Amino acid sequence: MGFGISTPAPAQPAPALPHVISYDSKAYAWLWDAATATWRLLPRNEARVLYHEQGDNKQLTGTLTIDGNYPVPTVPAGQSVLLLFRKEGNFKRHAGLPANESGFEVTRLDVTAGPRKNQLIRTAQLHRQGESAATFGAKREPITVQKITRPDGIFHAVQLTRALPAGRYALYLPDRAFEFAVK
Repeated sequence: MGFGISTPAPAQPAPALPHVISYDSKAYAWLWDAATATWRLLPRNEARVLYHEQGDNKQLTGTLTIDGNYPVPTVPAGQSVLLLFRKEGNFKRHAGLPANESGFEVTRLDVTAGPRKNQLIRTAQLHRQGESAATFGAKREPITVQKITRPDGIFHAVQLTRALPAGRYALYLPDRAFEFAVK
């Protein structure tokens, strides 16, 4: 299983990166939609870590909870999944993260009905890894990550190394999560 950083040779031509306004320092994530050959923006959907362990300079552990109602982009089950994350600068790496790991994780979310009509609560459990890093452990999906540095920011192309079954998923990194679905 691969969870680390690599620079594999692309099996097909790589899609062009999305246009980003050079002065925009926000972080964004996209899902590649092969059918329309476009990048689709992933929502944060009120993602946050609840019931977390307190600690200075430690990545939060606890329950990743997503309960927002923004529509999420989807890919068909059995299709390759390519995600892209961009931030003006790099993100923080926490102590205990193995050198061969990127800090990115993709995990399937558990889905339950929420207290409001048509609300779905999506969750996944984070555990301590090393001194201050966190992980989804065995629940995470195998990925490869390629770092692309450009004048308008640092991009990370996240390729799933197996076809995903239908469900809701989170692209997670140390300080944020984004949601997508496989149908």
